Amino acid sequence: MDYLQEDYYVAPPPNAPDDPSALPPYQTDEYNGMPPPPEGEYPDLPELMKACQEHGRQHGYACVTSSNNYKRGIAYVRCDRGGEYVNHWKLTDETRVRKNRTRRLVGCKWKARAKRNSGDQWVLTMMHDKHTGHGPSNNPTSHPSLRQLSSEAYEAAKQAFEAKQSPKQVLELLQQQFNPAVTAQDVYNLKAKLGRAESARNTPAKITQRTDFDIPTDPALQMHGANHSCNSTSFKLTLRQTLVKHIMPKIHPPIPTVLRGAINANANAVITNVLPSHPLHSTV
Repeated sequence: MDYLQEDYYVAPPPNAPDDPSALPPYQTDEYNGMPPPPEGEYPDLPELMKACQEHGRQHGYACVTSSNNYKRGIAYVRCDRGGEYVNHWKLTDETRVRKNRTRRLVGCKWKARAKRNSGDQWVLTMMHDKHTGHGPSNNPTSHPSLRQLSSEAYEAAKQAFEAKQSPKQVLELLQQQFNPAVTAQDVYNLKAKLGRAESARNTPAKITQRTDFDIPTDPALQMHGANHSCNSTSFKLTLRQTLVKHIMPKIHPPIPTVLRGAINANANAVITNVLPSHPLHSTV
């Protein structure tokens, strides 16, 4: 599709000069100011994506991986404004609550392929080298993929919050040392994420409330203690041994051999299906 036919194309004023050099760059550039990253070889896939992201950052767009198969040595890179939103809830303009919503996905067709060659190098090849449906962005903060933080930045922000620094101070730290495209909302989201992780570490494991029916009466089962779950593997193994050695010999009439094998294979079936309906001896 010719970029001159897109909605973002602005016609020159009636008295525009005839000299093309006097026109804005996006009216004379065949790539609309968003040239593709240079094709070539890269040592690995992360380095290839890093080069694509840095090139896109300088020209007003961002790259993401649409799909990849690392074992087969192939990955596909697309514009982060490619694709279209799916209206799962079948909302209309009348039923939608949030009226003034903007969409980042516009169906951009820019796409490239990254493939690993015999020399274990990743080769970038353009499949569709022109962006469609949008122009270059004025700020990299409009691209979530350009605002991502590395593990080093994550640890630095964590230490800053532990030192009781304010979100504004953490924002300045991240922008100066790691990623200038980080926004204040990213810092607040990171702080909330760290808080949830800290809360999960400090919250003790929930102990399932037991009833008299759940507490085993056999000494071999009581050795597990009150804090062990009846669903644990060790508890089920001891339960099977107790059924085979202590309970089944006391059952009258005797349980058939075939049923004994089923009981030994699945102790849960014994508790829920067999034992409640089988006449037990009074000594059991």
